[in-house]
Amino acid sequence: NMSSVQNPKHIIIVGAEYAGLKAATRRARKTRHDDSVHITLVNGSDHFVERIRLHQMAADQPLKHIAIRDLLRGTNIQFVQRWVTQMQPDQNAIIVQNANGISRMPYDKLIYAAGSFIDTSVIPGGNEHAFSLNTEATTKALQERLPSIAGRTGRLLIIGGGLTGIEAATELAETYPGLK
Repeated sequence: NMSSVQNPKHIIIVGAEYAGLKAATRRARKTRHDDSVHITLVNGSDHFVERIRLHQMAADQPLKHIAIRDLLRGTNIQFVQRWVTQMQPDQNAIIVQNANGISRMPYDKLIYAAGSFIDTSVIPGGNEHAFSLNTEATTKALQERLPSIAGRTGRLLIIGGGLTGIEAATELAETYPGLK
């Protein structure tokens, strides 16, 4: 139905990282006087992960956990903590899952802002030797491994010279002066 896409009444945003949160809050501001518009933000985690701060977690600095529900307080955005397992664009629906089971969520408009993913398998030896600052889980694995690498004055190669790479290099050098 072309009119429902032009005047969407149920908007689903997949992903609650920077882009997803920004898309949801901007859409909420634009539609705050239209009670017929329903906005749903879907994310697997219940808290916002500041990916640009994960290097601090790797360097044993605590990160604040910011609940997504707190970030959405005062808006008309409904938060659903579930993992998207399937997209059905021909049916204008997504399939979501949590510990309680699987359900289908129809939409008029879908905004896909699930973020990026680092695939260490594309480089030979990557799965065995590479860590990423991509998720809390991958950063935690690096955090747990760093003391043993530093303890034997091991080498750490940081790939990426952007702000995250530079900050990771300096934070880790400060925390683990034995690293090369």
